[in-house]
Amino acid sequence: MDANIKEKWLKALRSGEYGQWRNALLDTTGDTSNAFCCIGVGYVACKGPIDFGDETYRAAEALGLDSDMADRLAGMNDIQKKSFKQIANWIEAHIPADPALIGNERP
Repeated sequence: MDANIKEKWLKALRSGEYGQWRNALLDTTGDTSNAFCCIGVGYVACKGPIDFGDETYRAAEALGLDSDMADRLAGMNDIQKKSFKQIANWIEAHIPADPALIGNERP
């Protein structure tokens, strides 16, 4: 994963600025405009507004994650109901940052 993306994503997850949403990339009910799943937080913090609907795999790919990792993170967020801080700690420990990818797509 791009080291800059990882750093921004971890900071956003730990910031307390985002509400946590489950079972979807973002709150589509209209009740709040600032609630996302953990992958949605990463996308907004690193890439900008989500303008493509509830497409978790699309957001995950933009962050440099494959579908298996997206499923694992979604499971932590939706099924295990881990907090953003817990998920950030897991990402920090288990998803390596690759300085060679800074500003580049995955090979």
